[in-house]
Amino acid sequence: MSQQLDIARSHLETMVERVTRSEKAMPDHDGDYFVKTQHGGFYARVDGDEMPILRVFTVISKDISCSADLLEELNAINCRLTFPRAIWVQQQVLMETNATALETTTHQFNLLCAEVASASEEFGPQILHKFGGTPSFAETREEDQGEPTLPRGPGFI
Repeated sequence: MSQQLDIARSHLETMVERVTRSEKAMPDHDGDYFVKTQHGGFYARVDGDEMPILRVFTVISKDISCSADLLEELNAINCRLTFPRAIWVQQQVLMETNATALETTTHQFNLLCAEVASASEEFGPQILHKFGGTPSFAETREEDQGEPTLPRGPGFI
């Protein structure tokens, strides 16, 4: 692991703590940080040694099989987006955006979350309607009802 990557992960932890108003941000076993904002639930991570990249993403649908039709739909969606992109990976459809980790401010980080939420709101329902899977955003919506609980997974509001 490079010094740049260590610094970028520390910077991400600071941004997550500021955005979520938590005392200590902790990554999960994959190195992802769960971020719950007014825009919804997201994951954030840093990848890359020489030039660390910040990735902000949410899971639109879990348990979804890859097909030519799905990939064609994701490509059509990506043609309509400027920065975020919809991808299929490990039986999931994600909405993701990226930035240079060490140059991202807390304000920009919050905007990245909002951008992913907006794209997920726009295209998530049509993906679920056409291709099925388990909608992750439903988990986030359930948490917003009643007593606050610890986040169970990503999604959008």
